[in-house]
Amino acid sequence: MLQRSNLRVVMSALLIGHMNLTMVGCASSTPSSAPPGQSGSTPIAEAQPKQTPNSSESSGAQPEKTEAPASTQPTAEVKPKSQSVPSSKTSASSEIAMPDIPQDKVISAVKADWNGDSIADRAILTVSEADATETDLLIYLSDPSQKSRLALSKRNVAWRGAMYGTQPSLSVNPQGSLVINSANDAIGRDRWSKKITAMYENGEFVVAGYTYSYHDTLDLAVGGTCDVNLLTGRGVKNNQEFRTTLKPMNLENWTEDSEPKECNF
Repeated sequence: MLQRSNLRVVMSALLIGHMNLTMVGCASSTPSSAPPGQSGSTPIAEAQPKQTPNSSESSGAQPEKTEAPASTQPTAEVKPKSQSVPSSKTSASSEIAMPDIPQDKVISAVKADWNGDSIADRAILTVSEADATETDLLIYLSDPSQKSRLALSKRNVAWRGAMYGTQPSLSVNPQGSLVINSANDAIGRDRWSKKITAMYENGEFVVAGYTYSYHDTLDLAVGGTCDVNLLTGRGVKNNQEFRTTLKPMNLENWTEDSEPKECNF
């Protein structure tokens, strides 16, 4: 009986040991409830790239705007603004008042600063009171009080017709001299044009140049041009140079008889 009891004890001990081993094996082979890739006991956090916190975000401030890179184009050179110096002949800061002349009598008018005081003077070509085919020249200059004075009044300075192409006019050349233009480009077969250039010198207007040209509308072989500089005494007639003894003359004393004889055709 005693042996059977001991045998049962031994069998029970063996059975209990076997059960313990079975339980241990089951525990080790039981799958973990943790997600794949993590240990069942202590999950390992997945390594994330380290981010540097933005100081503006952490403080709640607005992020600073990134300035655009400076242009690589060369900066244009800033040149000093040049100051314009008015010409003593053609430019002026003010002008004298227009003389009280009936508008229907005015044929042509120009302005220029002939006496060099920065006030524009005036030259006016009017219909002559004595003859409608004649024109009178009036030149008004400014005086120190900026009032105008009649510096020159010359009668019959240029011929005038009744048709288009026969009207005289005034102009100012690039040198600031007064130019008196007259022409016949409408009547008959003989057509002509004439220019008298007067410069202001030593308080008076002096004839310094003369130009004449003509042509025949029926005979095209007939015609010519003549240009004379009275300051130098040199002239050109039909492309041939010549010299004249005619000297510069006061405009007040100039007449058709004063025209250079070398320019007669």
